[in-house]
Amino acid sequence: MPYIDDVFPADKSSLCYDPDGTVPEFVASVTSWKRPSQWTRTPSLFVDSTNPGDVEQGQLGDCWWLSALTVVSVIPDVLQRLFVEANEAEGRYTVRFYYQHEWKTVTIDDRIPCGKDGLPAFGHNTLKNEIWVCILEKALAKLLGSYEALDGGYLEEGVVMLTGGRPERLYVNNWSQNPGKQPWRKDRLWDKLVQYSTENVLMGTGISSSRGQTTDESKGLVAGHAYAILDVRETSDKKFKLIKLRNPWGQFEWKGPWSDASRNWTFQYRKEMGADTKDDGIFWMEFKDFCTYYDKITCCRLLNDSIFSFPMESKLKANLKNNLTFPYANWNRKRVEGAWDNECAGGMMNNMAFAKNPHFRLTVQKSGRFFLIIYRPYLSQDADAQYYRSGIGFAVYKGTDSNYKILPTDNSPNALLQYPVYARYNSIELDLDQGEYVITPCTMYSNRKGEFRFEVFSPNTFDIQPLEDNLRVGLCSSRGSRPTDDAPKMNSSITIGKNMISTSQQPLARSGKNLNTTPQPTKQPGSNMMTTYQFEFAQRNKF
Repeated sequence: MPYIDDVFPADKSSLCYDPDGTVPEFVASVTSWKRPSQWTRTPSLFVDSTNPGDVEQGQLGDCWWLSALTVVSVIPDVLQRLFVEANEAEGRYTVRFYYQHEWKTVTIDDRIPCGKDGLPAFGHNTLKNEIWVCILEKALAKLLGSYEALDGGYLEEGVVMLTGGRPERLYVNNWSQNPGKQPWRKDRLWDKLVQYSTENVLMGTGISSSRGQTTDESKGLVAGHAYAILDVRETSDKKFKLIKLRNPWGQFEWKGPWSDASRNWTFQYRKEMGADTKDDGIFWMEFKDFCTYYDKITCCRLLNDSIFSFPMESKLKANLKNNLTFPYANWNRKRVEGAWDNECAGGMMNNMAFAKNPHFRLTVQKSGRFFLIIYRPYLSQDADAQYYRSGIGFAVYKGTDSNYKILPTDNSPNALLQYPVYARYNSIELDLDQGEYVITPCTMYSNRKGEFRFEVFSPNTFDIQPLEDNLRVGLCSSRGSRPTDDAPKMNSSITIGKNMISTSQQPLARSGKNLNTTPQPTKQPGSNMMTTYQFEFAQRNKF
């Protein structure tokens, strides 16, 4: 007998928050709920393996989620491990998602909202008889309360929920140009993307928009929209750096150089890159054009507590790519927790109350790569407005036994500030030398309460512990004033380990829905606030 989920019924209450009030426009596109056997004779959860061309967007504005599915689809192992149970005969599926910083399961039936043509109205597979996109979309809608909860979101959150990985956000323009009038260094961003691609870090991108989702017909690009990054490659003759992307619409592609029909494609290049002329939402761009139009990149590492810690449902028999390796999965991890309250919410480094923040002492026993991330408890969609008024970040201060009790000011040459952002996660990868560091989680403004978790990952040995000593802010300069002659001079960049950091700040925009966020404060005159949005990586030592 077909399974029926009474908790998430096949009616309008599952489509939107208030079915008796004003409903979103996408609700009108649903005329019925059907099981896959009602629109295809041979429904199957997976048909062979999964690939980016499987995913297509429907009438719901959940490009952030569908782009996350596209990004993850290159690793079929991940998608299949999401299914705890797949009873296709009864139409019952149990799926796991990484939600509120832990793995949670949700069980649904296979009744899918459909349109007038009798096919799925929202996200769906390209093949009519393949249904994993519909099932995962419905499972997430149930977890979050309704399909309306999916109407607008953030690519990084979608990838995290699918993988249990940890996100990092790179801002394209801040890698490309230096406010200190230094030469453009897009090559460093390119090297970083190539490295991440080699290490199977999942990546997506987007074009910010303050007016919601807008299309540019002449260029074939969509602002306020999420794209998947599928490949990062240089031609064999070293003449061109190319990026392969996909629009979750399954159509509407880039029309400039290196687009499907571009004359840039010679027979050799097309064969080498595997490029074709299908109108499937997949296209190539030259890296310099990518930097012109796209402004942020979402990266997600699969670490030791990711989806790979779970076995695969034995009934699923897709063609797996078991030759992939994930070096971050072997990294050591340590986590500390804390909170900002009335006594310890001191704001950023340019605030004299900065010393009131919680502090942790990081002991690096061997120089090498470190991934640092701060995040806060997951909030429901309707709490976003309140949440995003409280940007979160952290400072990293290189200390010694004699001076670590003096915290950095905004002019310190030994400090790095991961500038607070209005997001649930804020992270960075650094090269750190052997020694001791003070880690100070902070909010953008003082007196902003909230809990946080801070994690450190590295292939090397390290330790992090709460720092209970009484700390004070160094007196080398007052906030917003010019440093004294004895204070460190203001520089356009600083160095910690092998990392050179310059100053900048950038807002975060949502994909698929217009979200007006409070603008971040501008840098005060005379301040040398050390942020990492313009993070420039020097060449790393191989280890």
